[in-house]
Amino acid sequence: NDSNKTIYFDELGIDRIFLDECHNYKNVPIVTNMMVKGINIDGSSKCEAMLRKVHYIQSTHYGRGVVFASGTPLTNSISDIYNIQRYLQEGELDFYKVKSFNDWASNFGVIKEVFEIDIDSQKYRMVRRFTKFANLPELSSILSNIADFHHLHDEDLPMFNGYSDIVISPNIDFEDYIKDISLRVDEIRERHPREFTKVVDDKEVKIKDNQLLVTTDGRKAALDLRLVKQRAYFSENSKVYKCACEVKKIYDEYKDIKGTQLIFCDVSTPKDAFNIYAELKRILVILGVKSSEIEFIHNATDKTKKDKLLKAINDGEIRVLLGSTFKLGTGVNVQERLIAIHHIDVPWRPSDMVQREGRILRKGNTNKEIFIYRYITEHSFDAYSWQILEKKQTLISNLFSNKLLDRECKDIDDSVLTYAEVKALALGNEKIKEREEVFNKLSRLKLLRENNLRNREMLKSRIDYIETHKDKWDIEIKNAIEDYNFIRDSKDTEIIDGTNDYKEKREELYNNIFKRIDKGIEDIVANYRGFDIITPPVKFVNPNNAFITLKRCGEYTLTIGFSSTGYITRINNFINSFPSYISSLTTKYEENITKLKDYKRELSKNKDYDSEIDSLSQKLDKLNKELNIELEGEDNA
Repeated sequence: NDSNKTIYFDELGIDRIFLDECHNYKNVPIVTNMMVKGINIDGSSKCEAMLRKVHYIQSTHYGRGVVFASGTPLTNSISDIYNIQRYLQEGELDFYKVKSFNDWASNFGVIKEVFEIDIDSQKYRMVRRFTKFANLPELSSILSNIADFHHLHDEDLPMFNGYSDIVISPNIDFEDYIKDISLRVDEIRERHPREFTKVVDDKEVKIKDNQLLVTTDGRKAALDLRLVKQRAYFSENSKVYKCACEVKKIYDEYKDIKGTQLIFCDVSTPKDAFNIYAELKRILVILGVKSSEIEFIHNATDKTKKDKLLKAINDGEIRVLLGSTFKLGTGVNVQERLIAIHHIDVPWRPSDMVQREGRILRKGNTNKEIFIYRYITEHSFDAYSWQILEKKQTLISNLFSNKLLDRECKDIDDSVLTYAEVKALALGNEKIKEREEVFNKLSRLKLLRENNLRNREMLKSRIDYIETHKDKWDIEIKNAIEDYNFIRDSKDTEIIDGTNDYKEKREELYNNIFKRIDKGIEDIVANYRGFDIITPPVKFVNPNNAFITLKRCGEYTLTIGFSSTGYITRINNFINSFPSYISSLTTKYEENITKLKDYKRELSKNKDYDSEIDSLSQKLDKLNKELNIELEGEDNA
């Protein structure tokens, strides 16, 4: 009754925590002295409070009582996995003497000095960051105690045939701005940053230039120069116009089914000043899209409005919806008529791309085929943004690559190469662009060579198996045919069935069989319908799994269970079904002979990647020397 009394968490009576989208609570503060790029040391109070609540529930429920759910458990860096384990596996970490982040990183991460394309996309710089996971079998083994992964089957999803990349060429004004970005970076590193005047709470405040400001301005400029320069002008050669044209084309082509589209934009959100949302809508209306069929997710300011908007999308009343990853990327089910999505800018995290594309690559989409567009400004900050995604995707792919027998996972992965290829589209320095394209092609060729070698070994193994067994299978078929002819011609063979007339004989045979089965004795216990009944030298934990062997010309193993009447029915059913048994043996034999021919034909088509790989390796070495890159820390492709 005391309204001023503080109520503590342990007084609420909560005994379970189910945390959906748990990656939103990954930023638990990390104590470390390691100078490594990409690690969030400070964290947030929200996440720190959740950690304490989780540990309280676990401490009162024998380590249980907490469920985390996420489609993207590793969103930003290797430290995300460490924090998940801090939440759910504090006891295991303690058991393995992992007392700190430094201990964890030294066991499961590899830190190297690597060259990255600089923010201005004109040169390289060296940074320290995690490049790959190490000791994967051990890390995977520990994680398997808490993690279950569920994958949708491809047949549940619409067909996706790859990205459509729309590349925008820069104009002179943009190139001048990128040169100024490069100059600002040099000034910051030389500790002579510029000063800017910014309005905060209706007051002008002077702030010094920093990497975050450069990053923000670079991303804005890559999206639309008008976001950073007041005197910049509209151009049809821009992301916003190209995107509007692609949206209009899809809008017209799929009007009969009321096909819907999403446009994702994080850098510029709706406001009174110039913004991409209003500009896109303005151009779409000019191109002929009805204004009433275009909406911003930001206008859904409460649950009722949001539910109404999402229903309008699924019904096809709203055909184009614009939103940010945060507002439109999670918890939004608008897939029913969704035919295309558009990435007009680049998010920071691979998980954001997964969340965005998860809106359309989703069960319940009635379209058989869908399209995903990406818009890249050439020679822009997009190169740096795609590179960041590439580095982060590398770490994520390494953990979830199904290569957990490997000690380490390196930077060769299809999804990583996709990011790398887009990155190469946006590079400014032609030498750097050429170097990245050569590196990407070399990486893909090495991956193809590895897959080719693995495939050839698999083919050789399958050929060897069939050739080793085909004579045995041929004999099995001939023996089965001879046994069937015997069964067909043996008119006088006594058949025991389930009737009372044969009760004593049935029980006698049953006792003979199971007396030996129970003791695990291999023996010929009887001859039934011309077949020896042989018990195996095995004691069965579960008698219902007991089996025998019938032997005449051929040998046939069948499970007979533990029923005193059912066993004889199973034996009779098998003997009576010899025609279908022979047919299945023959079909299997013919299928294997056909496969043998196919495998040999496929093995003869050997693709030699070595000469092309050697040529590209030499070209890469030459470009590295011309760019003064000594790749001490970078894994060669």
